[in-house]
Amino acid sequence: MKLGISYNLFDGEELLEYSIQSVRNSADHINVVYQRISNWGEPCSENLEDLLSDLVKKKLIDKIYCYTPKKTSASKNELRKRNIGLNIAKARFCSHFHNMDCDEFYHKNQFDEAKKFIIANKIEASSCKFINYIKKPIWQIQEDPAMYVPFIAKINLLTKLSRKSYFPVLVDPTRKMNGDRKFKYFEPQDLRMEHMWLVRKDLNKKFNNSSGRKYTKPEFIAEVLDYQYPGKFLGNDVLEVENVFKIKI
Repeated sequence: MKLGISYNLFDGEELLEYSIQSVRNSADHINVVYQRISNWGEPCSENLEDLLSDLVKKKLIDKIYCYTPKKTSASKNELRKRNIGLNIAKARFCSHFHNMDCDEFYHKNQFDEAKKFIIANKIEASSCKFINYIKKPIWQIQEDPAMYVPFIAKINLLTKLSRKSYFPVLVDPTRKMNGDRKFKYFEPQDLRMEHMWLVRKDLNKKFNNSSGRKYTKPEFIAEVLDYQYPGKFLGNDVLEVENVFKIKI
């Protein structure tokens, strides 16, 4: 397996290096497709491109690509970005591909064991569950989200991400690929993505520029911004856990 990983990025770059560190030694190629201007017209952080250049110098990133959003829906721009990352991985002769965002983290032992299973069993598409965090990388929301996240997939020159593709579990439609091929769902005890969903230096920037902005209700934003540990969040307990990925924001 030659594994390529692509990150889709506009904001939340304060998490990026930590996320990459969680998978760098498990991947053969990592690229980042970023925007200077969001899908909603807001400029990126002043230090974003300097940060990316620094991560290239550190050999944490192999390729960066600046994407200019089209005058279309945010989700279509996101899909284009993800396919650009996929095509870069193809150009680097990757045999397998995984799409990530900067707030997604994996435990290396689980990641590597899942890779071994995929190789040994000739799996062509896979997924796992995730668990969300709020405000701090130690505040874990005790819920079981209805959605899943696609994991590693086998690719060839014709492979593409498409909202119309079939996928056997509910996932972000901009990440659907190979769902009709030999598929593996990894149980949470074997593989789980740790999702720093609501962990940012500036949560308002996340909400203002999210591809799902028009679906985000003001009451939800208020509940996030007002959250105080150890209170419940949306009726769910919040557990304080170890800062496994050593995230400092």
